[in-house]
Amino acid sequence: MKQVMEDKRYKAAAEAASIISRSQPLTPAQRLVGWIDHILQTGGAAHLKPHAFQQSWHEQYLLDVLLFLLMVTLGTAWLCGKLLGLVARWLCGARKLKKA
Repeated sequence: MKQVMEDKRYKAAAEAASIISRSQPLTPAQRLVGWIDHILQTGGAAHLKPHAFQQSWHEQYLLDVLLFLLMVTLGTAWLCGKLLGLVARWLCGARKLKKA
């Protein structure tokens, strides 16, 4: 706390931020009127609406991505099972040939 109070860099940074925040060309009421005019001129300002409003529910909750990842995981597990089965049959076949 003492360092912040004594160091002139902190004071200079605070004064610069204050000047920037006070140097707005329009008052908040004028900015509000400007945005309302913009919305009325553009017919609802669809370009300012979040993209989530245009997505379907399954895209919004990433269900399509989850389904894809589930299918890849299940496919990989199935393939590994088949390969392990082939290796097990091959090993068992090799043992039977040695016994005979």
